[in-house]
Amino acid sequence: MNSFKTLRRFLNRQRWLPYLLLACLMTACAQGLQAAHWRWADFIDTLALDECFELRGPLPPAVATALPETKDFYLIALTHDVPRPHIAKLVRLLSKAKVVALDLMFVNHADELIASEEHLYRKELLQWKADTDTLTEAFKDAKNVVVGTWPETRRIPIPGAVGKTKTDIIWQQPAPALWNAARFRAHLRVAVSPQDGIVRRVSVFENTPTSLDAPAQRTPSLSLAVAAGALGLSARDVDKLQINDGWLKLGSRRHYVGPDGLMTIHYLGKRDCFDNNEVRYHYNVALDNYTPDDFAGGIVFVGRTDFKSKDDITTPYGDMSGIMVHMNAVATLLSGSGPPIPLPPWQTMLIALVCSVILIFPLLRLPLWGSLAAAAALCALVFLACATLFIKRHSYFPFSVPVLAVFLTYNCVALYEYSRARAMLGRFVGQDLASALLHPMRDLSLGGRTEVATALFCDLRRFSAATERLSPEAVEPLLNAYTNAVSETALRHGGRVIDYFGDGVFVLFRKNPAGADHALQAALAALEAEKATRVLLAEWSARTGVAMHISVGIHTGSMHIGVVGSEEHMKLGAVGDAVNVTSRVQGLTARCGFSILVTRECYDLIAGRIPFTPCGFFAVKGRDQEVEVFGAGDKQEIPTVDVPLQSPMLLDAATDIRAEAINL
Repeated sequence: MNSFKTLRRFLNRQRWLPYLLLACLMTACAQGLQAAHWRWADFIDTLALDECFELRGPLPPAVATALPETKDFYLIALTHDVPRPHIAKLVRLLSKAKVVALDLMFVNHADELIASEEHLYRKELLQWKADTDTLTEAFKDAKNVVVGTWPETRRIPIPGAVGKTKTDIIWQQPAPALWNAARFRAHLRVAVSPQDGIVRRVSVFENTPTSLDAPAQRTPSLSLAVAAGALGLSARDVDKLQINDGWLKLGSRRHYVGPDGLMTIHYLGKRDCFDNNEVRYHYNVALDNYTPDDFAGGIVFVGRTDFKSKDDITTPYGDMSGIMVHMNAVATLLSGSGPPIPLPPWQTMLIALVCSVILIFPLLRLPLWGSLAAAAALCALVFLACATLFIKRHSYFPFSVPVLAVFLTYNCVALYEYSRARAMLGRFVGQDLASALLHPMRDLSLGGRTEVATALFCDLRRFSAATERLSPEAVEPLLNAYTNAVSETALRHGGRVIDYFGDGVFVLFRKNPAGADHALQAALAALEAEKATRVLLAEWSARTGVAMHISVGIHTGSMHIGVVGSEEHMKLGAVGDAVNVTSRVQGLTARCGFSILVTRECYDLIAGRIPFTPCGFFAVKGRDQEVEVFGAGDKQEIPTVDVPLQSPMLLDAATDIRAEAINL
């Protein structure tokens, strides 16, 4: 407990340290959420990436197709399902191209039939086999074709569970002869974002099992196979490619690939980017009007581009056909810059930490809405920095890290400031009044209730004489040590410090829910406070040459306890005759020779439990009846020279000033 208090005091003295620790902790949490691919972090990152593309803007078709990585691109557009013999003619026409990418699904119809149906489709089976053989020969002759496999979702029965199934993915392939005749075998899958269905990345490699029992094959993406073929690599070279520490080495190029094996596509433009007349050809036009030499050295993409094919994919630049997405991915791999590269995690954390630290200043100096606007402005500036980095340097940083760091820091600092302000408010007005002030469903107003309680007034005798011999700076440590000892003792016994003024401490003891005797607790607190301050006062008395003693007056009676003051300035207080009597009784200690005096009303409640000495009856100002008091604690010498303390009139005047000070 003491170590916790020591730590809290240290943090209170070093006010900057808790905020810096909070900023560091929240930055680490933000980085962890982003690294764990928390769905909201991924959503913020993908949204920011889309906005970066939007700010950069799509390249015009004339510019996009003239880039070094795309100047040899050709698009053969199909508007409907084309028979395989026509595809074979097209492949032979493109025999002099570097690579021919076929974004087509060559379904193996024979596998779709069951044994009992084969005799019904005998003629069709023969025709399908002849067409496949024709296309297979064209693949073998061209030696530049990339053919793909595609995933299909199927419901598979669970072994041993009758009527229950599970969803599994089976990769469909063309007929084995056709599949093996191609130069490259690739997968046609793209990575669709689960948050919004937009394709921003592509899987570089996929494991493609053709059945539940078949082993998974490591298959490159269509874009990787085409880029490798354009760079002169063989299928065996592609099989040897590895992703090391997030980087894929393709020839002399190094491309960043995420830890999940996904590569970000650096889109060049919209749907019309590769749909202009200089690049796009209808397959009939190509067959009728062009020769193999017209496509020599080119990279040719063949696929459906019409809306009827249901192959449209949503991208940051709108909808485009699947073959155009693959073309953008190939352009990304062939470009010198490659896909956008994220900053190292430590740089991202540094940016987030700087944002969190900067946010602390408006949080501490501006009101709620002002600090919220500052947080929003800070996020906007960070996004502009991210977009500038993306456009100018072809790089970016996960925007979710600084955004989450700002969000978490804002809330944690606000929560810390709230708890700190509540604790500080409790020190000034008490925890119970602080709770009432901060209660969301209660409006604090002036007033209270009348109840029987015990008031304790504590003072230092001859404190004024001692202060004459000390500087104001030297008085403060004495006063703080004395009031701290009295207050802590009172709190341990269930008392509530109502007010401080000079060297006086006003404490109130009330009946608590446990039913503790408030009069007994007040007397015990007074005795313990006297003991706790004895060494302290002896030390200061020796230093000043003035003998100082604690003097305590205790009285039990009816008083009005509640919120007093004005509508603009309130505090918890107690008023009534009992409070005045307590102050007068405290002033009688100089005449009775005891450091602690209690009235008859208090003595009757604690008689027999604490030894007290009767001191007699005394007249006090403001009351017609004399007050009977009892003494305890250190026996002090009754002053015979100090006239102000012997004069009842002057004594009553002094105590009256104190009574007015505490009579709220």
